[in-house]
Amino acid sequence: MSNNMNLDYLIKHISERISLITGVKLGPKQYTLVKSRLNKRMRELDLLGPSEYLNYLEKNESAEVSALVSLLTTHHSYFFREFPHFEYLAKKGLADLCKEVRAQGRDKIKIWSAACSRGQEPYSLSMFLKYHLQLVDPTMDFEILGSDISDECIEIASNGVYKWKEIKTVPSVYIGKHWARGTGEISAYVKAKASIKHHCKFEVINLLNFEKNLDKNIKFDMIFCRNVFIYFELKQIEEISKNLIKYLQPHGQLYLGLSESLMGVNLPVAHIGHSIYANETYVESKSLSKVPEFADPDLKSSTSMSSIQSTKEDIDKAKPLYTKRKGPIKVLAVDDSPTVLKLIERILHKRPDFELVGTAENGVEAAEKQKKLQPDIMTLDIHMPEKNGLQYLIDNYNESHPSVVIVSSVSREDATIALKCFEAGAADYVEKPTLANLPLIEDELCTKLLSAFEMQNAKKKVTDLDVSFQKTPIISQANKKMRVVLAHIGQRERLFGVLKQFKAPQPPTIVLFEAAGNLISGICNEFSTHTVRAEELDEVFLSEPETNRIYFADAEKFYDKIYLKHKSKQTSILVLGRPSKAMRKKALEWKGAHIVAEDLSAHVENFNVFNLNFANQVVPITSFAYESDKFLSSEEGQRCSVKGK
Repeated sequence: MSNNMNLDYLIKHISERISLITGVKLGPKQYTLVKSRLNKRMRELDLLGPSEYLNYLEKNESAEVSALVSLLTTHHSYFFREFPHFEYLAKKGLADLCKEVRAQGRDKIKIWSAACSRGQEPYSLSMFLKYHLQLVDPTMDFEILGSDISDECIEIASNGVYKWKEIKTVPSVYIGKHWARGTGEISAYVKAKASIKHHCKFEVINLLNFEKNLDKNIKFDMIFCRNVFIYFELKQIEEISKNLIKYLQPHGQLYLGLSESLMGVNLPVAHIGHSIYANETYVESKSLSKVPEFADPDLKSSTSMSSIQSTKEDIDKAKPLYTKRKGPIKVLAVDDSPTVLKLIERILHKRPDFELVGTAENGVEAAEKQKKLQPDIMTLDIHMPEKNGLQYLIDNYNESHPSVVIVSSVSREDATIALKCFEAGAADYVEKPTLANLPLIEDELCTKLLSAFEMQNAKKKVTDLDVSFQKTPIISQANKKMRVVLAHIGQRERLFGVLKQFKAPQPPTIVLFEAAGNLISGICNEFSTHTVRAEELDEVFLSEPETNRIYFADAEKFYDKIYLKHKSKQTSILVLGRPSKAMRKKALEWKGAHIVAEDLSAHVENFNVFNLNFANQVVPITSFAYESDKFLSSEEGQRCSVKGK
């Protein structure tokens, strides 16, 4: 039997075995996925091929089958995934449940997260309920059972440790004081505190036979079984759903993934929200409106949410959190990057909850548009001309101002400006969208906009976790690094605006002009009236350029010399305007260099597409200094320079 046939047999054998155990479909469409993960597993075990792996499987069956289940059934998840479900709970679902639980003489809501993966869903629910129950029914408690078929996932969930970058996607109001930063080797991680963790317990449970693990007398008020049915056959979905309903209270709510439905499944349930179901008899007895499948639940919900307010002052003195609004949320987007504004427009256009009513390119224009358009919420960049985002907040933010979500390339941890935006009134923070990260940022942006809008009466404050991660970027060992600026001779005035952004300590900065010829001396004299750091590059400075100084040179004459002399250094290349094709090619050949190009999409047709292929980042020149400094002060930049040697 050939190696390929051996591998095909192994993939088929493993797929059938894991499918039988878990019910997860692993057919021809999943062949590539199974192949890649099995190959990775064999490399981890240092096994030479399929035959050796089959022998290993026979000798270590119990442990290896468990490892395979984790390997082949682990699905991507993240905190506050599919936020419309949380919105439904805050608007209506949670208040309804509290009333029913109280009517039964209980003071604890029971929840089952039936496919919890690594625990993001249970901890999201715990954070959410810790906040909202104080506003709906402060003495109500809750407990969450998180289950998954994967031992590895349950171990991770029970541990409650995640990367900080995962938690950053959570709306700030929910982070609260529920997470602690790790120390030493795990300083890039956070751990769930007892305040949310003690509400959660985790167990390994197989949805195909979960009755074996659960007491038949247990009844849950909510069951979340989201984004798992897409991996099952229709018959299995019907059987699992039928059994799940047995474990629901008469008033209980069943939540599926937003792309999932029980349409066509013969079960006694009514559709009450977007992929949310309840007992049909209960819905009819309460005269609740049934929502047609895939209809907008906001347009069909039958009762308004509770107007109960918290008696505790530390719950941000919020009024009923999710207001009864008419029409979409009106958004004003403020950014000096035409590309970013277009991406925000693209994101919001797909969401019926939002309407982009206007855009602004700087803080001055933003103040005028805010008064004129009366938006419900604003996205705000930090680095902008005329007036930056922080100064806008300082000058304009007050209690009557709509909530502001910062959308910036500035690191959220940047103590010098990002955290000051929180202190000045910003409700939340999102990394700038790009074509590369758009799918990930889309959900986060909309979740944070919606959360910030609905809770705009809440106190704005920097979280303890933000403070623990704060840092001020500093370029260390600046003499071992390099910055190169590519510009055209006609860009001198705009270039000065870029150069004056640089603050010490700085590496040597060499400005290369295309087609400058013999004009360099005159340009240097011109810039000397603005800064004493300007020098004309010569052979001496070429060999040993000094830190905190700026040099000017002709690109054609000096680029190759600079490259040969300094190519091993951690280098930031800034491209002002549109460089020639030859210069673009040379810049791309500087391996390990980080290229930041100017966003000219508003001025040059199709330039942004060209730029995205050419540069690591495309930003307005107001962000040049920050992006360059961020790279030169980062560990990532150091790794890039090593790879480029």
